[in-house]
This record gives sequence, C-alpha cells and structure tokens, in this order.
Amino acid sequence: MSRQTLEFSSTAVSIASTSRTTCSTATQSNTTGLEILETHGNIVISGNTGITSLSGDKIATVIGNTTVNAKQGRAASVINIRLLDAGTPYPGSAYEFVADLNTSDAAEADQLFNPASETVVTQFYRKSEVDSIAALKQNTIADGDLTIAKTAGLQTALDSAGGGGGPSIRLLQQATDDSLANYLGNWGDAGQATPPRSSKFYQILTTDTLVLCYLDNSTTYNENEYPFLRLPLLSSVDDGHHIRVLNGTANGIVFVRTHLTDEPATGGFASRIVRGWASNGKNPSTGGAVEMQIGNSYRAGTFVRFSALDNTAFWFFQNLDTA
Repeated sequence: MSRQTLEFSSTAVSIASTSRTTCSTATQSNTTGLEILETHGNIVISGNTGITSLSGDKIATVIGNTTVNAKQGRAASVINIRLLDAGTPYPGSAYEFVADLNTSDAAEADQLFNPASETVVTQFYRKSEVDSIAALKQNTIADGDLTIAKTAGLQTALDSAGGGGGPSIRLLQQATDDSLANYLGNWGDAGQATPPRSSKFYQILTTDTLVLCYLDNSTTYNENEYPFLRLPLLSSVDDGHHIRVLNGTANGIVFVRTHLTDEPATGGFASRIVRGWASNGKNPSTGGAVEMQIGNSYRAGTFVRFSALDNTAFWFFQNLDTA
C-alpha cells in the first residue's frame, strides 16, 4: 500500500506526507531527468539530465514520509532515502536537499544515503541526534566558564564565591615586595611616595569581600610596616557591596583609604567614607582623617557602599569590637 503527494518543478521534486508499506520495487520519473527509484531504496532521488548550475537551488524536498516494513531491493542494505549517486551529482555548489521528519524501520545509518555528499538541510533533530547532544552535557560548570552579561552585581557575587559555603579570603602577608599578590601595603613607605600615599598600598579588588592582613613577625614592626589598603572605585561596585577587613598583626594598625580617584573631599567630608560610631579611629569630617584605622583592639572593620539622596556614592565604615 502506498500513498504519495508529488509536486514537480523544473529542478526539484517534493515528496510530502506519504505512508508506504513494503515499497522497494516501483520506478517513477519526471521529464527533467529527476527519478524516484525505489529499487535502490524506499525513496530514491536520482538523475541530473538537463540540470545546470543555474536551474534552481533545490534538488528535492522530502518531508513527513513514513515507511513500514522497508525492503532492501537492489541496494546493498535497507535504505530509506537515497540521494543521487556519486557519479551524477548536481552541477555547482548552490543546490541543497531538504529532508525532515522522515521515518522508517531501516537502520539508523541508512535513513539517508548521500554518496554525492550533497548539502542536506534539516530543521528537526532525530532522536539519535538528540541523544548524542544530551550525552555531551556537563553536570558541573567549571570555574571561569560562566559569564553573565549586563548583571554586574550577580557576576561579582559569582566571581567572589568561594568554597565551604562562605566568601573567599584575600590573605595579605608581607609588606616588602609590592609586586607580589600577598602584598599588604606599607604605610610608612607610602608616606615617602610622591605625592604621599599614592603608592605602596594594596588595591582591594571588587571580588575581595574578606581581607585578612597578617604578619608573622609583626611584634617587631613599627608604623613603617603597618598595612595600607585602598577600597575599590565607588563607581565599580553597586550599593550594598560590602568588604570586611581583618587585622591579624600582633600590635599593628591597618590603614584603609578610598580609591585614589575617590579621595578628594566632597559634601563636607574629608573623604568619601562616613564612619559609624566606634571608639577607635577618627571621624572623616572636614579637616579630619581621610583614612580609617582598624587597630589591635577592635581588629575588624566593615565597609558598605551606599548612595546619598543626591546619588553621591560613599563608603559607610564601622569598626567591630572583637573583644
């Protein structure tokens, strides 16, 4: 039993929505050299007589055909669709063969036989193709493989996420070599820079949320080796961005200032840091200090980025009593 809908043009044939049972013996052809030869497959597209490179752009369109109990006929195996022969390809490279949603009980490798390597266009994946794609999926996205565009806050949170369910720790351990990643700045040397405090500091990154300043032999250090850090540029982080700085020196003070670009006084303040109440450090009012001090008593300081009602950005700072 066989039912077909065939549409012929000067360069292509369309076969759509046919149901075929035990079909591999009949031969059909049109007047342009295109033949449908079922003896070498259940649907066979063959012949290029009278076809030139300018005749059109489609070899054939075969969509939505089902073949049950397919037979081998004169082919080497049970072929569902056979597209041209290696010795009779279509001239030129502009032609394509459109095939979709065609099923048969032929083997998966024999659903489409294309010995002339013509261009095949499909819209839908076969089950075997979907299975192959699914097999390539990754259960875990590796570090550095995911970037989320235009969501800076979320991307920053993802970048700063560490193991153990908590934030990653930036460990700063030495005050002598500013070329190393663990350099914690040097307050004394920074005072000798030109202009003063313009170098010899650790620049806190937007991904640093917890910073520990630790010196193994800090009991022998004086003010010249006290840690010196600068906060991220205010415009590089969002409101609510927070940074915790821990003082792990034996008897030292950790000095923290704004980013160099944010340092000029504004709004009646000596810097863009507004300090919450604490007994340690100086209030950054006009004429006051421009750096925050995390001493050997309180040991921890928190900085939170916020915007005033006029949209001026500031850091809110508060020393935390760790006693």
